[in-house]
Amino acid sequence: MMLRALLTTVAVAVFLSGCGSQPSSSDANADNEPVPAAQSNSPTQNEPSTPPKTQTEIQPADDKEEQEQDVSFESVILFELTDEDLSKPETEIPYYTFGNIGFVTQEEIQGFSNGSYPWRGDSVQAASILTQNLIPEGMSADQVEYKAVPVENQSQADETTVVDMIVPSLGTFTIHLQHPNKAVFSYITKMVWQPESSKALQQLEGSVTLLDLDESWFDKLTSKIPAFGKGNIRYFEQEAVDSFNQGHSVPWGDPRVQAMLAISELVPYDYLQDEAISQQLSDRKEILTTSNGIVFTPQYESFQDRPVVVQVEVPDFGVYTVTLNSGTDSSIAIVQKVEFEAGK
Repeated sequence: MMLRALLTTVAVAVFLSGCGSQPSSSDANADNEPVPAAQSNSPTQNEPSTPPKTQTEIQPADDKEEQEQDVSFESVILFELTDEDLSKPETEIPYYTFGNIGFVTQEEIQGFSNGSYPWRGDSVQAASILTQNLIPEGMSADQVEYKAVPVENQSQADETTVVDMIVPSLGTFTIHLQHPNKAVFSYITKMVWQPESSKALQQLEGSVTLLDLDESWFDKLTSKIPAFGKGNIRYFEQEAVDSFNQGHSVPWGDPRVQAMLAISELVPYDYLQDEAISQQLSDRKEILTTSNGIVFTPQYESFQDRPVVVQVEVPDFGVYTVTLNSGTDSSIAIVQKVEFEAGK
């Protein structure tokens, strides 16, 4: 019965309980008993609300003889800081830079005050420099266009800057930047990607790196590593790590499940409640295929290997290559790198 429960729902619930909040005593002793879907879908207090995705729309082809249809996609969330993140001191706020997640140091703040890297304080310049990783391989930066977007709510105009990064054949990244708590640096607080249609994506050459954590993160304890999931950065509580090491929350160690959870906001289809995945996990299938055709293929011999790679093929959209690694004190699979290649 446990295996035939909706394991993806269980994984969502335990992921959120372990990252950013202490697991309850019932969690620690449940040995992965299923969590009702209604409970697992409730957002945590500091988790930003996300509107539900809708099914992609099929646009009729201009040429009736042409068999291939052009598919349009809903926007997806690449990265978003929570209110809790933004309330922290400047040196503790996750800082997105070239796909890596880091933290500003006091030395860098002092250097900025002395005139070093002035672009870090200018939101428009910061948007164009910190996101160079979103330019596909082989594409010149001169081909990418940046446009400042007016903020409608004038009371927030001084707090938030919005910049559209338009990448030919890939789409538009809408980048939100702030100086939280009057920080001297401009922080990327949210990035939303509106992909081009399927035919445009097929014209794109080269891969794009969306996330790329430095390897040094994985020389640390699990609780010290920024865990990317559903667009947010979370941290596993040490108590949750200890519980995992005692045999609880087993899905945390499965790279396929962790990849499935981590990139769910990057895929323009809903699949986390898909019972087909539950059945395949129950049947111990290695390759998992959702009802809407998304294929999760492990590219490793053992799910305990580290680092490991899971390839995710999304129909009409492209392929994600997700690399996962673990800290020094557990085998919890944490996303290290996410690459996207369109039109495959």
